[in-house]
Amino acid sequence: MDSELVCVVLGFGVSIFCVSLMRPVAVHWGLVDRPGGRKRHSGEVPLVGGTALFVAVTGGWAILHIQWPSWMPVYLLAAGVLVAIGALDDRYDLDPKGKFLLQTACTLGLIYYGPLVLKDLGNLFGAGAIHTHVFGVAFTAFAVLGVTNAVNMFDGANGLAGGTSLVSALGFSFAAAAIGANGAHSALLLLAGALGGFLLFNYRPRKFDSPLAFLGDAGALFLGFTLAFVAVFLSQRPGPNLPPIVAVWIGGMPLLEIGRVVGRRLVHGVNPLLADRLHVHHCLLGLGIPERWVVAGIWLCQAILTTVGLALWWAGYSEAFLFYGFALLFLVYILEVEWAWRTVSRRGGAQ
Repeated sequence: MDSELVCVVLGFGVSIFCVSLMRPVAVHWGLVDRPGGRKRHSGEVPLVGGTALFVAVTGGWAILHIQWPSWMPVYLLAAGVLVAIGALDDRYDLDPKGKFLLQTACTLGLIYYGPLVLKDLGNLFGAGAIHTHVFGVAFTAFAVLGVTNAVNMFDGANGLAGGTSLVSALGFSFAAAAIGANGAHSALLLLAGALGGFLLFNYRPRKFDSPLAFLGDAGALFLGFTLAFVAVFLSQRPGPNLPPIVAVWIGGMPLLEIGRVVGRRLVHGVNPLLADRLHVHHCLLGLGIPERWVVAGIWLCQAILTTVGLALWWAGYSEAFLFYGFALLFLVYILEVEWAWRTVSRRGGAQ
């Protein structure tokens, strides 16, 4: 069997096995998501996605004897800590500030001991490469924490964060193969397969089906942290590498959304880390679109962004072209979503 297919199938199978095994254990321990407040699902749903994905990826990596980069042990420790923090938060609702400090500690640990640092942001303005110099560590921490929390904030509908992360994993896997990062290519295929297995329990294609498992904070933090450092590694490795702006296109919808939401909250003087129901999927649900179609539509948008970014890079377009294109897209995205929210508000007033 082709080695790439083996990675996908192994990740898929181990993920299904882990979720099936962990669901009754999670119910016994009270590691479940209960409806109420902002949560509109019915019944108690086990929060096992994060642990299952972590086990599937790390276990698959060991089984296939994929070549480990020097920073892999530090990554496993940091990611494992984040999964544990997320699971504790899922169970006991930890203080957000304390949780963010622990995220920062894990991020800085991998930056220093990896070491994985964004030293070069690429030729974004067409005037030469932009180097971070002494700000490299701070900028890397900001970027990684931003991506990590972008995925976490995007986890607001069944299959949304998992599906968009699946598309990003496939996009980064293609990029890794193109630049010769074979270990990362295989690991990302494992992650994509594991996400596919998890989505069988999470995404509900029929109206009256209930989800059988959620990612939880553990899963969202693990995915965001992993994809963020994959982007850093692929863009900063010696020899052929991925331009950082292409990684932004592959990041896609969660990055557009966190930019819009955080900007909106800052403009209105609201805590950027505050949870609310003002995300794009809430807006689309407010327009009366069924959740399964909202999620599928955002998956499609994510696939388009990833494909366009990779295609433009592959075709030889400049990094400046990609940067200005994404900036224009971000502006259009803000205007369209804000217009849609005004429509939702008018409908609410009429009702």
